[in-house]
Amino acid sequence: MEVTVLTWIVAITGLLPMGLLSALQLVAVINPREGWTIENVYGGNPDATDPNGHPALHSAAAGARFRLR
Repeated sequence: MEVTVLTWIVAITGLLPMGLLSALQLVAVINPREGWTIENVYGGNPDATDPNGHPALHSAAAGARFRLR
């Protein structure tokens, strides 16, 4: 198997988002309660989220799956 230019393009394309996400995770670890971190890393104030949204949907789906067994 030969390493080609396409291999390097795919590898770099995958590493760029990983680097960005790792940097954001590092910001969240260093400054977890800063306003910028809450808005841009966590996605906003938890009180402003819909309680019946994404997490509740997955919790209900997981509960239904385990009740059936």
